Amino acid sequence: MLSFKLLSEESFDEILDILSPVTADREITSDILDSFLDIAAEGCEVGVSAISGELLVRIFDDGRYSFVYPIEIGEETDTDSALIALSEYSVREMIPFCLTDTPREEIDRIRALFPHTEARAYDDDIDSFVVLIYSECDLIDEVPTVMGDGIVLDSITDLDTARYAELCRSEAVNRYWGYDFREDNADATDDYFLSVAMSELSRGVALSLAIRECDGGELIGEAVIYGFDFRGGASFAIRLLPDYQGRGLGSSALSALIGVAREIGLMRLGTEIMLENIPSIKMTEKQLERLPDRDGKARFSISLR
Repeated sequence: MLSFKLLSEESFDEILDILSPVTADREITSDILDSFLDIAAEGCEVGVSAISGELLVRIFDDGRYSFVYPIEIGEETDTDSALIALSEYSVREMIPFCLTDTPREEIDRIRALFPHTEARAYDDDIDSFVVLIYSECDLIDEVPTVMGDGIVLDSITDLDTARYAELCRSEAVNRYWGYDFREDNADATDDYFLSVAMSELSRGVALSLAIRECDGGELIGEAVIYGFDFRGGASFAIRLLPDYQGRGLGSSALSALIGVAREIGLMRLGTEIMLENIPSIKMTEKQLERLPDRDGKARFSISLR
């Protein structure tokens, strides 16, 4: 799993030693690191890593993350693998995927890997670009509304604040959810949960939809698409309040959510479910292909094209 080590005067030699087995020329690599050390000295946070013979540099400046386009330091390099590793890191850390110092001739490579890109030339250098790479979630202008069998998926609004908080706090509901809000905010107010969902949508991290009964209108659950991988894939999860479980509404919500995924342009959708969660596994395997289990979870996938 890709990780970055902060570059500083104190860590410089250690990082160079770490890179030595993969670099073709230690002196050249030292000079490259030295140039980024100057950037760190200006107040930026500079993180360094390497993969597939490529030096990877993460910069945090003025509240924003970006990555320098991979720099070849090994005798054998695989730039595509390095770019994909950066995209996976961005998904895992829930940060934007932005490449700086990108040579003009590499833009086609990026577009071949990632379908939604925007290249911006620097004012004083038309051969070097900032490339912004978007997910399908980034491109959503309006949250879709999709009807299902007995349910509807649509936006979570301020009117849902109390019900959504009830859903998020329920231990019975979230037993298999994989996340406990108390890890981040044990004293969360009702408003907190809705604000997190809205923030994740605005940052292109996740699309959270209310599940409602067609004849009611009250929020009874949530369907989420998240983990957008910048290459047309994403993951999903569904949860219902206890009074609405076991009535086939989850299956209806899943069918509707697959429709949402197609509508926003995804090519693949998948999920992982704890093996103890038998009802969700039975529901999901009726609509998705089951993949080999891994790490105590059942895995599923569906192609949308």
